[in-house]
Amino acid sequence: MQRPTGVTVIATLALISGTLSLCGGCFLLGFGSIAGPIGALFGGGQLGASAFSSGISWSIGAAISLAASFGLLSLKQWGWWLGLIGAVWSLASSLWGITQGASWCFALPGMLLPAIVVIYLLQPHVRQVFGRP
Repeated sequence: MQRPTGVTVIATLALISGTLSLCGGCFLLGFGSIAGPIGALFGGGQLGASAFSSGISWSIGAAISLAASFGLLSLKQWGWWLGLIGAVWSLASSLWGITQGASWCFALPGMLLPAIVVIYLLQPHVRQVFGRP
């Protein structure tokens, strides 16, 4: 079965996003590892811990995004699930941010692409390609 163009686009965007998130996660992990001990010496260790935990979160998200990309490109059912879960997670994160005081001006545009991905992946012809009824 031939891969739909939309799946290729989503997989490519997931690959780019995952790669950039992995770079950011590694930066935050490194910064947190350095800032934590130095901050503890001078009374500001919380910054390092926060950066380190954010780095872990970014790295996990990057791994999911990269796995989804490869799964989507190879038309694996688990790739479809990871792509769908990742997009729903992104939407939920944006909604959570809004409830915590994030600006609608930034949150709504950030919700557009994940919403399109969810709608697209749930289309009958796309579900069929991944062996979903």
